[in-house]
Order: sequence, then C-alpha cells, then structure tokens
Amino acid sequence: MPESTPGIVFDHNGVCNYCATYQKFDYKGEQKLLKILNAHRNKNNRYDCIVNISGGRDSAYTLLMLVKEYQMKVLAVNYENPFTDIQAKINIQNMVKALKIDIVQFELKNRIHERCLRNNLLAWFRHPSAAMVPVVCIGCKIIWPDIIRIARKYNIHCIVNGGNPFEYTSFKKELLSVPRDASLKSTYRKNIRGLI
Repeated sequence: MPESTPGIVFDHNGVCNYCATYQKFDYKGEQKLLKILNAHRNKNNRYDCIVNISGGRDSAYTLLMLVKEYQMKVLAVNYENPFTDIQAKINIQNMVKALKIDIVQFELKNRIHERCLRNNLLAWFRHPSAAMVPVVCIGCKIIWPDIIRIARKYNIHCIVNGGNPFEYTSFKKELLSVPRDASLKSTYRKNIRGLI
C-alpha cells in the first residue's frame, strides 16, 4: 500500500499496519454448516431459521441454498431500507414467490436511517477522510435488534446472513484509527451515538 494511505505506519521490516492486522477468511466447511443447521431444525415450529434478505445476490443465494439445498423452513426478514433500489425490491418479491416462503418486512422508526446518512455525509464534508467510507453504511448495522426481536417473536434460534469474502476487510480498524486490541462491540457502542 502507498505511504499516502490514511493512517498507514510501516514497521522496521517495511510491513504496514494494514498488512500486519490482515486476517485471512477462515471457512469452517459445509459439514460444520450442516451440523449447525441440523441442530436448529425444529419439527414443532413453523420456521427453522431466519434469513435476512436485501434483494442482492448474496442474500438471494443464501436463501435459495437454505430452502432448496438444505431443506430449511425459512422465514425471510427484510429491512425496508429507504435507499433500496427498485430492482432489489422486485428481486425480494420474486424470491418470496418462487420459494413459497413467508417474509416479515420492517422499517426503522423516526427516519433514523436517513438522519444517520445525513449526519455521516455532513461529517464527511467537514473532514473528508477515507476512514469515513465504511461509516456511510452504519445505518444498516442498527437493524440487528429488530431482526433479533422478530426471531424471538417466532421462537427462531438461528439467523443466517449471506455475504462474500470480497467485501470482508479485516483492516477496517486500522482505517478507522481504532486500536488493534479494541473489540468491535466496545468500539461500536462508544461511537454509534455520535453517528445517529
């Protein structure tokens, strides 16, 4: 990485702090996944698991695999993001119809997502920084309490979320100037109030 990268520091061997904290993605394998899924199959419940769907390829593939390949009874959950593209909404409708599954959709109260994005953009204009890039999506991170609430309501103990390793970045802490040993949970709690 170039010396112009925000927050970059090189050690005596010429290795930057981003490379030093890089964490390789560790796949547990399909057998481990099957073990987890099988532990959550519930003959006495309408659903085995929740899949959070956005209308994008990752959640669509996750949903398809769980329903068709692994024969899970899935309740789809969708946060109706105010910035969702119309094609994503169409994709969600198509997935639910094609897989014949139920869906629960919810919105965040008090226009919190819009306020969050506005505050983040204003902060960016005041102090443009590469460190602000991952913070733009913070509004979507605060949906988890609602997803957990839905899981409790339907007595579901397994929540599956799709993603891909190409979007995973272990160096975000460095980019945000967060100490290497700081936990994600404590950092999130410390900083979330200033962003919402």
